[in-house]
Amino acid sequence: MTKKITSTKKFKRISRQQNQAVPTHRKPNKILPETKLSELLSKNPKAAEILFESGMHCVGCAMAGSENIEQGCKAHGMSKKQIDELIKKLNRK
Repeated sequence: MTKKITSTKKFKRISRQQNQAVPTHRKPNKILPETKLSELLSKNPKAAEILFESGMHCVGCAMAGSENIEQGCKAHGMSKKQIDELIKKLNRK
């Protein structure tokens, strides 16, 4: 009996941990590192200004159609911290 109760408690604890790891809700227009550059620029032309300020001239780049924000930033030598700051700026727009 004790063994069953312990395993049930353990299962409930694991289930709660797993449920917490699942994202509950995302903003519909939230910009993520996985967002395609072309999608970003078509949804919000003002984002081009923020990208230009960061040294990324994505508007005229042939790779903008296939790369996401994170890939483009890495190609321009940006660190993870710089990428995160750029994403925050883009979401504040």
